[in-house]
Amino acid sequence: MSEWPEIDDANTFAALVRAYEPMRLFTQFFEDAFEFIWERIAGHAESREAGAVLDHLAVTASPVPRGDGHPAYDVPEPDPAHPMFVLTRVALFVPFLARVRSPSKVVESFQGALTCVLGNVNQPDNLVVRSWMDVDDLGLDRFMTPDTDLYQARMLSVGTWLPSDYPPGSPEREAAV
Repeated sequence: MSEWPEIDDANTFAALVRAYEPMRLFTQFFEDAFEFIWERIAGHAESREAGAVLDHLAVTASPVPRGDGHPAYDVPEPDPAHPMFVLTRVALFVPFLARVRSPSKVVESFQGALTCVLGNVNQPDNLVVRSWMDVDDLGLDRFMTPDTDLYQARMLSVGTWLPSDYPPGSPEREAAV
């Protein structure tokens, strides 16, 4: 495995986003994406055991962004050389190492991955946010990269398309008329 720098604060995470353009696909929706990730992992840790508090979080491998969408069908004069694309949902897979204080174990470290999906990003009044935390209780580095099928299924399970998200002439679009 190549050497990965520890990313354990908002500034270092922001530097990663600046260096890796595809991350902006997801992070553009947050003022502080690292804080959002921290809060999601803290919430999942607390749901594992009441009273658990996240003490430390480090991103342990390159996050994997993904998006879903369609061509902009309703553009008055589409330019084939510069097609417009409408995002409908975005996702981010983040491998991490966390340290948690809990009532039963005092301090526990665990590794895993957080998958976050924002659905309906093209419908700001109807944005849907969902996340999953997978914990590697065996310590085998199983979540350094996403399971492609599971990642895709989770992303597509969040949000819904509008009739205008379907191509002109399609049954889904025509049913709304």
